[in-house]
Amino acid sequence: MQQDDDWDLFNQEMGDIKPLKQDKVLVNTSNKKALDPQAMAEHLYKLKQQQKIEQLGLTTGYVEPIDPYDPLDYKKDGVQDGVYKNLRQAKYSVTNRLDLRQLSVEQARVVLFEFIQQSQNDNHRCLLIQHGLGLNNQPHPAVIKSYLNNWLECFEQVLAYHSAPKNLGGLSATLVLLKKSDEKKRETKEHIQKRLG
Repeated sequence: MQQDDDWDLFNQEMGDIKPLKQDKVLVNTSNKKALDPQAMAEHLYKLKQQQKIEQLGLTTGYVEPIDPYDPLDYKKDGVQDGVYKNLRQAKYSVTNRLDLRQLSVEQARVVLFEFIQQSQNDNHRCLLIQHGLGLNNQPHPAVIKSYLNNWLECFEQVLAYHSAPKNLGGLSATLVLLKKSDEKKRETKEHIQKRLG
């Protein structure tokens, strides 16, 4: 039989080969730290926040640079001209502020994301964001201002924004108008229904 012959030949060739000894690897578990549940929860939270930031489109890649002295202005379709004019003229009370000066682009992106989310949750409608002019960032001034101009348009909650008047920081700060939170919308609807009887 051919198979038996092959097997015998194989055994003859391999007969004087001895199996290698297995190295025993000892793992010292005494130095391992127990997983801290709070640290794990914080890590997972940060990962989820990072995913949301990426999905929203808040890039740290190339954005169109803005001159430090150019005003920022944006209005979503459907926002009334009178509402936008009131924002530009700072006729709405600023109820929450954020300072992005001295932050890196990555830090500013994360802080802005959390600020917008929290501001809407807390029913803030008019925000003031200080970004500076970035004149010390040569040869590329206004870096944070340029990114902010790109990022703010990505937020569904942002209805409009405009550079602040001089008394609120001028071209180094931006006023932002947010949509009403769902809670505020319900309150307004209930108020109107009560008035109509």
